[in-house]
Amino acid sequence: MVKQKGNLVVPEELLVKIWSGFSLKSIARFRSVCKEWKSIIDSDFFRDLYMSLNSSSSVSWSIMNIRTNSVLSLEIVGHHGCERWGLTNSLGSSIKHYNSETTVVWVLASVWASKELTFMIYCSKSGLWKTEKVRCLRPLMWSRLKYSVPLNGILHWLAAVGNSLDANYVVSCDFCHDNLECRIRPFPGIQQFGGKQRFKRTITSSAGFVMYCNVFNRGSVLRVWRLVNYTDDDPRAWQLSWKLDTKSSLVGFGADYFPVVMHPFISEIIYLWSRNKNALVSLNLRTHKFSLHKEESENKSIDGCIMTLRGCKECMDSVYEVFINELRGGNHTLYFSQYVLPRWFNPLPQLSP
Repeated sequence: MVKQKGNLVVPEELLVKIWSGFSLKSIARFRSVCKEWKSIIDSDFFRDLYMSLNSSSSVSWSIMNIRTNSVLSLEIVGHHGCERWGLTNSLGSSIKHYNSETTVVWVLASVWASKELTFMIYCSKSGLWKTEKVRCLRPLMWSRLKYSVPLNGILHWLAAVGNSLDANYVVSCDFCHDNLECRIRPFPGIQQFGGKQRFKRTITSSAGFVMYCNVFNRGSVLRVWRLVNYTDDDPRAWQLSWKLDTKSSLVGFGADYFPVVMHPFISEIIYLWSRNKNALVSLNLRTHKFSLHKEESENKSIDGCIMTLRGCKECMDSVYEVFINELRGGNHTLYFSQYVLPRWFNPLPQLSP
């Protein structure tokens, strides 16, 4: 250690070594001490060192009910007590209510079915709104714009092409680029099943990919695809990651279930709601092992976090009624989203002013 003008100076190498053992919650406090500390913590060297030394540490995340109202809970499943951020409470405990005014992208469709979308985008860097119109490859029915799946600055919506009432396409727009383009691609299996597809399904994200999960209602086969190509109408856009016959592979699992979300970081873990067990199921698609989680019991998640369920059964019961109606009428939409803390202090995507 070196003394300079009566002050004790700690070598940078020692600071970096000490900080790498703290949670991000503590490092965020260190970052606000002075400009020198902030500069060290914001450096690529420290970020890469911290990520490498803490690669196996878990991250807090929640399953959110995006169709919340004054009765149902916003956060239905919370993972907390995780090492990476060092939070003792779930993320939902800091969210008092949902306020649509915090939306940074508003989507407007001129008519119910059209090629054109209008985006009103708020830039956090300039503090200004701007309006952009974007055209898609073909006319789509825009009845599901209220809910989207965000991933790395890209928003994904469900849409329908032709006379189908059910969503048969995914539309995406990358808001990290100045020149906005809408890309569309059909769900896998659409051509095979045509207008007769009746799936219990969900769109989610995991390990950096958008994931599509479905269960054909006349069988017990669970399929999981990941989106690997954003080219319009590319038949190879979806890659089948998992296919599992729950009837033959999971003894005692039951057939009355529907997919909820994937684990945000572990792509072989999917969360399902089992009507037979009245519980949330975490299923390992590789090992075929599963565990049940109920609100009245102590829950430990697969990544070592504490799992808390609040109003989960009530929410799932309400969604199940909608699922049954949609299986008959074919009008799927989104019900759940993931609220995930980043592995590092990642800034929000910003557009050029």
